[in-house]
Amino acid sequence: MQTIGRKESLSTLAYQSIKNAIISGEFRPGACLKEEDLSKALAISRTPVREALRQLHYDHLIEKDHSHNFTVSNITPEDISQALELRRVMESYCAKEWAKSITERDLQKLQKYYDKQTQALEKSDFENFLKYEEKFHSAIIHSKNNQYFDDYLAQIELLQKRFLILSGSLKPNALEAMKEHQALLDALAAHDAEKAQEAMDRHICNVEKRLLEED
Repeated sequence: MQTIGRKESLSTLAYQSIKNAIISGEFRPGACLKEEDLSKALAISRTPVREALRQLHYDHLIEKDHSHNFTVSNITPEDISQALELRRVMESYCAKEWAKSITERDLQKLQKYYDKQTQALEKSDFENFLKYEEKFHSAIIHSKNNQYFDDYLAQIELLQKRFLILSGSLKPNALEAMKEHQALLDALAAHDAEKAQEAMDRHICNVEKRLLEED
């Protein structure tokens, strides 16, 4: 975890720094997060750290015990199953609706994300692979302009990304995910709403199956 060099929005910067440490596995599930230790590590006061911990708790990345101590939350197969059930419903619906009105410009944007993922996969650059994976799915959710969808997706992506990194299941599954993205792209380009819905539904179901089989 890196120290913070900027003075503005310290709570936001502290949040990002601690969140990244949790997602990367630097802070493992069950690890105790103390304000004083984090404040020293980040070279900032305890107030922005306290605010950051409050947001991380809201995001379900950390838990608070009866003594008001924070620990990094654990991830269970049930957590993944429940999160992906919601993701499947939301994204399948968004894919179906977007297929009816998607523009050439939108398709080009999705194709760019797909190409970036392909390039990252060829280089075994899994950090960028995940970056453009998130952009690809976020574009589909954002197409509905529904803030609740956006918020839920952000939380699910955090959970899923942590699970992928902690379980080490990203590398063997990346190629299959790309094939499923291509099927979805084809359906969207054809403005076939039913096929787009089916492609997304199948993709998320397969993601869950692969993740839990690896676990």
